[in-house]
Amino acid sequence: MIHDIEQIRSLKKYIEVHKDEKATYDQLLNSWIRESGACIQDADTVDYYLALILMIERSISKRDRY
Repeated sequence: MIHDIEQIRSLKKYIEVHKDEKATYDQLLNSWIRESGACIQDADTVDYYLALILMIERSISKRDRY
């Protein structure tokens, strides 16, 4: 699996903007894919991005505490 750093940055920015919305990880991922036009085709990549959302949210939460 090859990771596109620009897509990851785009996802991070999307989550930062929408962090206060009540949405599940799959809803966040689907909305980001629709808005960004990202092409994610295999299940492993979907799983990776879903796990990445959790990591991004944790880092935002830690940052916001300080």
